[in-house]
Amino acid sequence: MTVESLLARRNHALGQGAPLFYDEPLEIVRGEGAYLFDVSGRRYVDMYNNVPCVGHANPAVVGAMTRQQATLNVHSRYLHKGIVEYAERLATLHGPQIESFVFSCSGTEANEVALQMARAATGKRGVIYSDGTYHGNSEAVGMLSGGRRQSSTHPEIASFPFPDRYRPLVSGLDESALADAYVAQIDKAIHQLQSTGAGVACLIVCSIFANEGLPNVPAQFMARAAARLREVGLDPADYRGRVLDIRNAIATRRRALSNESAPDYARFSDEQLTDAWQYNLFPNVVLSFGVDHLWIMRARPHPTDPGRTEFDKITLTRRPISERATPLPRLGREVFEYDAVIRGEKSMTITIDQDVELLKDVQSGMKSAGFDTVWLSEEEARVKHFHAEWDRRMTDRV
Repeated sequence: MTVESLLARRNHALGQGAPLFYDEPLEIVRGEGAYLFDVSGRRYVDMYNNVPCVGHANPAVVGAMTRQQATLNVHSRYLHKGIVEYAERLATLHGPQIESFVFSCSGTEANEVALQMARAATGKRGVIYSDGTYHGNSEAVGMLSGGRRQSSTHPEIASFPFPDRYRPLVSGLDESALADAYVAQIDKAIHQLQSTGAGVACLIVCSIFANEGLPNVPAQFMARAAARLREVGLDPADYRGRVLDIRNAIATRRRALSNESAPDYARFSDEQLTDAWQYNLFPNVVLSFGVDHLWIMRARPHPTDPGRTEFDKITLTRRPISERATPLPRLGREVFEYDAVIRGEKSMTITIDQDVELLKDVQSGMKSAGFDTVWLSEEEARVKHFHAEWDRRMTDRV
């Protein structure tokens, strides 16, 4: 049987959506130790499959499975000392934090159970995960793969850039400061989930960030991230139905954080600590202020393609008091395309990413046969008039 005929049978029996590795699929027929063998007997070193972590066809594992299959093969809803002894043996291989186990058939199922437990224990729904991860392929767990694009639209999930010393979030920082920079990204995810009302149920990460590429994680990142989650002091559910209390609660919490490891929030008003302030500079510059940042944004026409635009964004941030004596190197300019934001490879912050994701649909709608006019706000009409008048004057001059 040829590869082509087997592939055709597979597509019919399993459906064409069932994924395969490689442009020319391999027909693997057996495994032994660290090797896989194809139908022709060619041997491959298996650098991918992590299920047979003690080697393919390991005699001890095969023997144990055979004996159990010949004895009993049922679920765990009957008493049986075998599964109890197995769980007890596993517990001795871990620290005192691991006391009991829930057995599952796959990583997807295990993570589904973990989400259910976290949400049941906290009463909240929000999940934080890294932007390069893969946790499974069910509907709930599958949303935690794919990074920032999905987290920009779903109210119960938020991603953060995975920690990496080789390709750091900010260049020029020592290991401790870099760990804090990544924890600050988790702070943003916490704020995002709190703002949607989902709250934070859990942070889910692979312990070695395997799908992220086994990065060199800054020391103390995990400990500081876990501590930060435990410190979250605001629960949106506490203020449900009492909207006017939220601003005061956030402001009070931020003032409590004013110390050597945080900006000096104490001197700001409640409005300055909680609100966003935006000023439009005619015709195309926007200044957006928060207590910790200033965004300077400008949209401008593409020099050659009228269907495209260029968007510039400069971010200025306030630094903690203890860090202000140490100058930071100025970051270089980063240039990327629309598609990089859509794929989750780049981010201009969650709010702008959401706007960017809509641009293509807006353009398609404006080019459709059913679109014959546009409704503009007064400010947008002024910008349109400015450009029309500018074009007229330039044409007259030519």
